[in-house]
Amino acid sequence: PTRRSSDLLAIVGRASSDANRAMSLAIATAAGSAGQVVGPPIAEGLLATMPWQSVFFVFAVAILGILFLLPMVRSPHVASKAELEESMGTVLTKALRDPSYTLIFLGFLSCGYQLGFITAHFSAFVTEFCGPIAPVGILVGMGVSTTSALGALSIASIGIANISGPPMVGF
Repeated sequence: PTRRSSDLLAIVGRASSDANRAMSLAIATAAGSAGQVVGPPIAEGLLATMPWQSVFFVFAVAILGILFLLPMVRSPHVASKAELEESMGTVLTKALRDPSYTLIFLGFLSCGYQLGFITAHFSAFVTEFCGPIAPVGILVGMGVSTTSALGALSIASIGIANISGPPMVGF
């Protein structure tokens, strides 16, 4: 999770009732992992057909397209004048006194490091240290014929676990 995902979670948290807030945040967190499930296999497929510079351009265009949808994401709650005039120190003091904030902060901190490490190193590790894919093995039957495809599938598998985890905790 990044700063942007925590902003989205703040909007979801404000828009949800107290009774539904935990599940709403869990669903939003799980949805954030969808990119981890979809992105690596798409990147692997694109890299098989075009140079990395073109793949980068395709993803950049997709991100720019999504940016045009951002004006539709609005919080139904309008901040009061008193809330807008609170100093950053006051807001931070309130947050640090709330145990939920401390737990979510520690969760994002550890999750961010884990995701940074996994996405930067794990697929390369699998690609470099994996033996050749057997032409008649189970992986080929699943559509994985190269070690780079295996790395993409590995990242996507971790994303599936990330999607299933938060809703279980939100119940």
